[in-house]
Amino acid sequence: MKICGKCSAPIESQREIHENRCRRCISGSKREYKTKNPWVVMLSRARQRCEYPKSHGYSRYGGRGIRCVLTIPEVKMLWERDGAANMKKPSLDRINKDGNYVLENCRIIEHSENAKQASQGIPWRQRCRKLSPEQLQEIRDRPDIAAPVLAKKFGVSPQAVRRIRGLRAVLLEKLVESVGRALKSKVLLDGFANYSEAIADLRESYAALRSGSEGKS
Repeated sequence: MKICGKCSAPIESQREIHENRCRRCISGSKREYKTKNPWVVMLSRARQRCEYPKSHGYSRYGGRGIRCVLTIPEVKMLWERDGAANMKKPSLDRINKDGNYVLENCRIIEHSENAKQASQGIPWRQRCRKLSPEQLQEIRDRPDIAAPVLAKKFGVSPQAVRRIRGLRAVLLEKLVESVGRALKSKVLLDGFANYSEAIADLRESYAALRSGSEGKS
């Protein structure tokens, strides 16, 4: 049996044999590399947002056609130029929010400042401009689905979903949630198998009420 060249632990997998290290030493080496080269992690996350549909935030980056063409040396240069080592939580920022991740359009700033720019000073209609007309209509036509659920699906904030739906839908949703909390406090729910079924029925009723009232107006 072969042993790790660093800690003398037994190694079995092909990867461990190829690197002559055990799994623990391989993981430790990766962590050490990321700690010494934090700009590599920063670039990797930017690429994930732009290239992997299952990545969190893909709809706001790759889904909008944003591409990441930065290289490791370029991000390292930005790291040193902007003094990221002295920041509490450095973040890779695009100066033009509709532009790609290219050297001329990127800088490194504090994460808190980056998040503030993303959420403040930009009208909600502009933040939702990436949504297609079909997606906007789906949000309006599905008041039976909670705003946080649709927000996660389309990559926008729950507040934006409520504004797209309109004031009437917001009031109905809050009423559904308040009645749902009242139902949840009861031990027995007459006519319903469980709490989820009761809430679903309540949402369907108010969705029908909303569509009926809109048809009359």
